[in-house]
Amino acid sequence: MVRIVTTDGVNTSTIYHTVPAGKLPPVGNTVDVKNATYTNTIGDTQLSVVWTDPDFDPSQHAVYYVRVLEIPTPRWSTYDAKELGIPAPAIVPATIQERAWASPIWYTPDPSVATRAMSYPGLRNYLTE
Repeated sequence: MVRIVTTDGVNTSTIYHTVPAGKLPPVGNTVDVKNATYTNTIGDTQLSVVWTDPDFDPSQHAVYYVRVLEIPTPRWSTYDAKELGIPAPAIVPATIQERAWASPIWYTPDPSVATRAMSYPGLRNYLTE
């Protein structure tokens, strides 16, 4: 889980590990580098975790999103090498494991408890009226 908050006009991000290290097995790798193919037969199709922000401040604007690792796939240069009939370049890895992320969850505090509104134009005026 990634949390981003704005304090005095400065954005700060914090990464929280929602699944303790070692609790999930490594995802593995089905990439066939020679043929620039892979199978989508490994990894989990879903992962459910209930999480509570241990540093939650109800007066602070925040945004949260989840990042996850995808299964390994051939790098674009591996696909090109296969198509051109040449060896994959040795200067870069033949596979890549990309990241995916969820839609953001925005938290806006109740105006009666909000203390910072630097990144929300006009909200400061609303809070001081």
